[in-house]
Amino acid sequence: MLRKFALSFGLLITSTLCTTAAQAAVIDIAFIMDSSTSLGDAGWESEKAFVSNFVEQLDTLETPDVEYRFGVVNFSSTVQTVWDFADAQDPLQDILDAIDSMSFLGGTTHTRSAIDTTLDMFANTSTSDAIKHAFLITDGNPYPLRTQTPCSTGNIDAAATRDNLAASGVDMTIVGVDIDDKWDPSLLDCLVNDPDRDIFQVNDFSNSVLDAVSEQLFADFSRAVSVSEPTTLPLIALGMGLLALRRARIG
Repeated sequence: MLRKFALSFGLLITSTLCTTAAQAAVIDIAFIMDSSTSLGDAGWESEKAFVSNFVEQLDTLETPDVEYRFGVVNFSSTVQTVWDFADAQDPLQDILDAIDSMSFLGGTTHTRSAIDTTLDMFANTSTSDAIKHAFLITDGNPYPLRTQTPCSTGNIDAAATRDNLAASGVDMTIVGVDIDDKWDPSLLDCLVNDPDRDIFQVNDFSNSVLDAVSEQLFADFSRAVSVSEPTTLPLIALGMGLLALRRARIG
């Protein structure tokens, strides 16, 4: 049921912690939430619960050395920035309430427009030294394909989106909910560093399925931030070298 599970986010955190002994590492995480018609009301409520639960889990990982900030984008035919990194991050309940009150938009799946809006949010409200990550949760292929597929060849707008993502320092994980066996991850694979590692594909919006995704993601993040600051220069150099390799993108 759950395929392509893995997330090497620890390299990013480790290398940052190595260089910020006197200052907390900032991790800015954006959730890009599909609320197109095909989800239905029940799917939308499950998606909101998934994101809220994951935000709550991540918040428990904060330490004096690691600070999380959250942003939320809601999209279908229109795109709404619900929360950005400049908005108050404390109390956390304010963010959870904002997620819970998000409207089910309906309409089609303007994925490229949602990515562009998210990159604008990072550019305008994140900071240059922050670790940046985005989670795209979607249940359908981008539509219209010609204008909204970020990985489309020969599309000037799509190429601009890919270029902006590559230059932004934002890494991405995709959770694709493939209800009718028609979702095509290749339409989005240019957004991630490694499609086999960074694309999660599940077959429904049931709580048990999304809870399993959340548990896996949280386990990966927990392992990444539970390691204390490295004490040897070789390990610091290795972490920074691996970070540089990870940020290299193809295309």
